[in-house]
Amino acid sequence: MEKEIFSYYRPPISSATIPTESLSLEEVYRRITTDRTLQDNTETIRTLLHLEGEDRYREEKKRLLPSVTFGGVFDYRSNSSKTLQEKGKEGLLSLSGLITIDIDHISQTGLSLEELRDKLSRDRGTGVRLIFVSPSGDGLKLVCKSAVPIRDSSHYEEVFQSLRHYINSGYSGETEIVDRSGKDVTRLCLLPFDSQAILRDWTDTFHPELHPVPTYKPEPPREDYSRLLQEWENSQEDGVEEIVRRVEESGVDIAPEYSDYIPLVYSFTALGDRGLPLLHRVCQLSPKYSREDTDRDWEECRKSSQTQDIGYFVNLCKRWGIDVSRRRETARREPTSTQAEKVPQKAGKDSPTPEEKFKEYLSVQDLRELASRKQEGIPTRYEFKDKEDRKRETLVLPSGALTLVCGRSSHGKTRLLQNLALQIATREAETGGEGAVLYFSFEESLLDAVIRFANIWVDEKKLSAFGTNNTEVLLDYYKTGKLNKAPKDTRTRVLPRLSSFEENLYNSGRLRIYYTPDLHSGELCTLLDYLSTKMKIKAVFLDYVQAIYKEKYQRDRREELREICKELNKTAVSLQVPIILSAQLNREAPNPTGMSGDNIAESADITRYANTILLLWDSVKVRDIKDGLSSYLKTQEGQEVVKRGLPLSIPGTLYAVLAKNRGGTPDLEAFLEVVPETGKVVENAKTEDGDLPLDISESPEYD
Repeated sequence: MEKEIFSYYRPPISSATIPTESLSLEEVYRRITTDRTLQDNTETIRTLLHLEGEDRYREEKKRLLPSVTFGGVFDYRSNSSKTLQEKGKEGLLSLSGLITIDIDHISQTGLSLEELRDKLSRDRGTGVRLIFVSPSGDGLKLVCKSAVPIRDSSHYEEVFQSLRHYINSGYSGETEIVDRSGKDVTRLCLLPFDSQAILRDWTDTFHPELHPVPTYKPEPPREDYSRLLQEWENSQEDGVEEIVRRVEESGVDIAPEYSDYIPLVYSFTALGDRGLPLLHRVCQLSPKYSREDTDRDWEECRKSSQTQDIGYFVNLCKRWGIDVSRRRETARREPTSTQAEKVPQKAGKDSPTPEEKFKEYLSVQDLRELASRKQEGIPTRYEFKDKEDRKRETLVLPSGALTLVCGRSSHGKTRLLQNLALQIATREAETGGEGAVLYFSFEESLLDAVIRFANIWVDEKKLSAFGTNNTEVLLDYYKTGKLNKAPKDTRTRVLPRLSSFEENLYNSGRLRIYYTPDLHSGELCTLLDYLSTKMKIKAVFLDYVQAIYKEKYQRDRREELREICKELNKTAVSLQVPIILSAQLNREAPNPTGMSGDNIAESADITRYANTILLLWDSVKVRDIKDGLSSYLKTQEGQEVVKRGLPLSIPGTLYAVLAKNRGGTPDLEAFLEVVPETGKVVENAKTEDGDLPLDISESPEYD
C-alpha cells in the first residue's frame, strides 16, 4: 500500500502549530488500536461527556488527545487555509491526497453507528483507507484517498465537497451528516483509541469528477413565524388543535435559510448543553453555516442575556410533537397519531363514561377459550445444551411473542433468520400446509434476498464455473432463465432444486419476501393485521429492528425502539404468531462469552418484550474481540469456549447463546456449523416431523 505521509501533533491541541513528526496511515492505525495511554485518555473524556457535559468534554479532549493533519505535511500549521494561501506554500510542505470526513452525532440522525461504519468500510467508491470512531463515541472519522492528485488547499476543498456530497446523498438522503469543517486542509483531526478501527489496503480511490456537487438554489422564504406566533398567543382558547392546524397548513420552517440565524442560535442556548446538538441538526439543512461557524456563534450567544420569541415557538411546537426544524409540505395533512395522543380531549356528550370505557374489566375471561386461542411455539432444527452437556433443548420460536436474534455486524444474524424462515416454509410445503412465512427486509433488496434464499435451498458450494461466488451465478439465472455460469455437470442437479424453490415456496406464497425500507412500525403492524385476514400467517421475520422507525417520532431513539418493540409485541399477541427480529449488538460486546442483551445497539430495555433472546458470534471474526485474540485465549472463559467447540479464527462455526428463554432453560449454548459459500447454518437437531432439507446462502460475510 502506498505510504501517504502527514503531520502528527502531540497534545494539547493549543500547541499544535509545529508538528512532532510525520506518520503514515499504518502507524496511526497501530497507535489508535494499541496505545494504552490513549485508551485511558479516551475513556476519561467519554466519561466526562456523560457525567459533566459537553463543555468539560471539549476542554479535556483538546488537552489529552493527539492530532494529525491527514491532508499533508506541514513545517508549521496556521489556523486557516486563508492564512495559508496568503503565505503561499510556506507552511505546507506536501499534500498526501487524503481527505478527512467527520460524521458526528450519529445517534441524533436516526442512523446506526455500527451499520453506517460497516457500510462505509466496504464502500470502495469513497476510497476509504482508515475508519475509526470519533472521540465522543457517537461519530465516525473516515480518511479517504483521492484519485486525482490534490494541487493545493483550494483544490483540497473542491475534492472534499465532492466526497461530502457523495456520502450525504448515498447514506442519509436529504439530511447532511458530514461536517463541513473538513474542507480546511489545515484542520486538525483528534485521534482517540479505537481497537476496532479498520485499515483498508485496497487501491480503490475516490473520483471527484464522477460526483459533481449540485448548485444550491435557495427556496423562497415561507410565512413569517413571528406572525403565526403572535396569532397563537392572541387566541390560546382555540386549543392545541389550532396550533397544529396553523403550522401544518402554513409549512412554517425555522431552518436558517428561512429565518434570522442569530435569533435561532439564541433560542437554543436556552436549552443548555442539549441545545447545541439540536442546533447542529437544524443547521444541517442550510449550506450557509459550517459546524465550526455554528460552534463559534453558539459560544458568543451564550455570553449574551438576549432571548428571542423563536425559542418559545420551537419549544411549544416540540411539546405537541411538531417538528418545525425540517422542511414541510404546504398542503394540509391530518395530525399524526403521536400528535393526536398529545391533544387534550375536551369532555362532552361524545366522551365515553367510565362504565363504557372499562366494561371489559368487569367481565371474567373463559379459560377454555383463552387456552384454545393459544398457539404452540414452532420448534426449529437447532439444539442447545448447557456447558456440562447435561441438559439439551431444541430452540422453539414462541407464538404470540417476540424472538430477538442478536449479533455484531456481519456475525450471521440475517443468514440465521433466512435459514429459520426456510425451515418453517419447508415444513409447510412437505406437510401440505397453507401457512405463509413472511420475511421483511429493511436493507437487503428483494432480488438480493431472494437470491440468498435460493442459494440456501440449492445447497451447492461451488456453483460457479469461473471462480465467482454463487450469487453471481443465481443473478444470471434469474436474468436469463439458464445456469450459464455453472459447470455443466452441476446444472442437471441444481436446476430441479431451483424449480422446487420457486414452485413450492416462492410462487406458492408459503415464503413471502418483502423489501420494505420505508415501512414505519405502525404501518407494519397494520399491514400484518390486514394480511392475517387474507392468509394464515405461520411466522414473521424482520431484518432488522434498528432499521425500523416510528412515523414522525421526535424523541430519543432508544425510547423509539422500545415503543416499536412494544407495538410489535402487541401484534404478536393479537395474531398469535411468532415474530422474529434480528438486532445489532454494539461495540461493547467484547468477545463470544461477553455478549448480553444489554449490548443491543441503541436500545433501552427492549429485551423485556422478548420471550427469547439468541446471541450470535461468528468464530472467524476475531478482529472484533476486544484486546485481541491472544488476550481472550488467556482468560478462563476463552479457553473453555474453545475446548467446548468454538474454533476461533477459523470460518465455519457460529457460537449461539440462549440468553433468555422464557418457558425453557436460559443460558444454553450451541455451536452451529456454517457453510460460508452458501450461508447454510446446518441443523444439528431433529423434530418429530423428521429431517428437513438442508438450507444455505452465499458469501464469506453472510450477514
